[in-house]
Amino acid sequence: MATATRSTALPMLRTESRSGFSSTGMTRAASVPVDAPRLMLALLPASVLTGCFGSHDRPPDPPPIAPPPDAGPTFPGPSCEEDLPATFTSLLCPVSELPSAGDWVSVQVEYGAGRCCGSGTGRSGAAQIAPGRFDVTGSVTVCDCGAGRCLAPVHSEWIGIGPLAPGVNTVTAGSFSCTISTEPPRECSPAPTTETRMPDVLFPGQDLTMTLIEGGGWGCCSPEVATLGPDRYGLSICDCCRECDCLDRGYEASLVTRAPGYGHHTLFVGDEVRTLGVFHPDECPALAAPVGLEVVGPAIELASGGPRVHWAHVAYEYASCCGSPMVGVEERRTRDGSIGLELRQCTVVDCFCDPPLLPSTYWVWHSLGTLPPGTHRVTAGPHEVVVSVP
Repeated sequence: MATATRSTALPMLRTESRSGFSSTGMTRAASVPVDAPRLMLALLPASVLTGCFGSHDRPPDPPPIAPPPDAGPTFPGPSCEEDLPATFTSLLCPVSELPSAGDWVSVQVEYGAGRCCGSGTGRSGAAQIAPGRFDVTGSVTVCDCGAGRCLAPVHSEWIGIGPLAPGVNTVTAGSFSCTISTEPPRECSPAPTTETRMPDVLFPGQDLTMTLIEGGGWGCCSPEVATLGPDRYGLSICDCCRECDCLDRGYEASLVTRAPGYGHHTLFVGDEVRTLGVFHPDECPALAAPVGLEVVGPAIELASGGPRVHWAHVAYEYASCCGSPMVGVEERRTRDGSIGLELRQCTVVDCFCDPPLLPSTYWVWHSLGTLPPGTHRVTAGPHEVVVSVP
C-alpha cells in the first residue's frame, strides 16, 4: 500500500522589538553662598526632595530602563501608517462584451497612497450607491514613507461590479469614472450541466474560456453561460418559444472572459467547484510527451450560444498520491495554421510516494479559440490532429 508524505513549510513569524532608553542629567553647582538657603534648595537634586513633595497627586517616577548586558545596537522598526485613503490613478471598464441586466462584470483599478513609500498593502471594493451606480473605494497601509510626491507602491486589482441595472451603469473611483451598458433583460432559467470544458492552469496572454453542455432539450431556446457573481458561472436557457413547433436536442454555450490574477482561484461552475491556477510558464517544468490528443469542435446538433470554441483534449501520464495534478498548456502558432502544444506541470504541493506509484493517465482541456475557416494542424508531442473548419 502506498503512503504519502507531505512536505509542508510552516509559516514563520517575524517579531520586532524596540528598546527605549532614558537618562537623567544633573548639573552640579560649583559653589553656593551660605546666605542663600532658598537658592541652594532649588539646586538640590530631586531625589533629595522626598516626603511631602514626592507623595502628593502623582505616582513615583519609574526607574530608568537600561539595556540588557552585552546587548547589541538597537534599530527602530518600520514606520507605518494604517488605513490611509487610496489615491486612484486608473479605472478600466470592460468594452469587448455587452452584459445583460443582472450580470456581474469586473473592472480594473490602480491606486496608491499618494506618496513614496518603501512597502504597503491595499484593500479595495465596490458598493452600489444607487440603481446603476457603483462607487469603488480603497485604503492602504504603507511603511517607510518619504516626502516625495510619487505613488509607490501601486496596487492593481480586479473588482466585481454587479448586479448591473438595465441600461447604462456608471462606476466611479476617486476622480475617474466609466460606464457599462447592458442588453435588455432576457427571460432565462438555470439549466443543469452534463459536461464542463475549462483549463486547469492559465499562462499570461490566455483568457479564461469555458464551455458548458446540457444533453437534454426543451423547446426552442437559446443557451448562454451566465456570470452569476464573482467567480460564479452557470448555464442558462433563455428566450424559449413555447408556441414554436420544435424540440432542442441539447445546449452548448461558451464564455471567454479575462483571466483572474496570479495564484490559485476557486470557481463555481455549474454544480462543480473547480480550482484554477494562473502562473508563469517558467514556474512550471515541462512534462514528458503527451500520450493522447483529440480536438473537439462545437456540436452542430446542439443549440449553441456564445463563441464557437474548438478545444484540444490532451492526455498525459503522471504519478501522484496527492490527488490530481495541475497542468497547463503552452501554445505556439505558426503562419501556416499549425498549433503546437506543450504541457507544463504546475502542481505546487506534491508528494513523495513510498513505494513509488505507477503513473496514471489524466486529461486536460485547452481552448484553441474560434478557429477561422481553413485547415489547421494541431500537434502535441508525437500526436497530430488535422482540423478542417468550413
